[in-house]
Amino acid sequence: MENPTLFTSRKQARDYYTEVLRLAAQFESIGIDEKTARFAAHEAFFWFRNYVTAEQPQPVADTADDTKEAA
Repeated sequence: MENPTLFTSRKQARDYYTEVLRLAAQFESIGIDEKTARFAAHEAFFWFRNYVTAEQPQPVADTADDTKEAA
């Protein structure tokens, strides 16, 4: 799994921060101050990127023992 805080190219970093600023502008348009809007936008993209790049958990297969315990 790659480290989501590092970028592999300047273009990737520029694209990321362009999206952060675009989202921050949308936050500002609904009345959120600039500092809070930029922080919120950065956090949203950071955590989204963490989620997307992380290994997704696989569902656990049901077993006969599980159904006995539930009954």
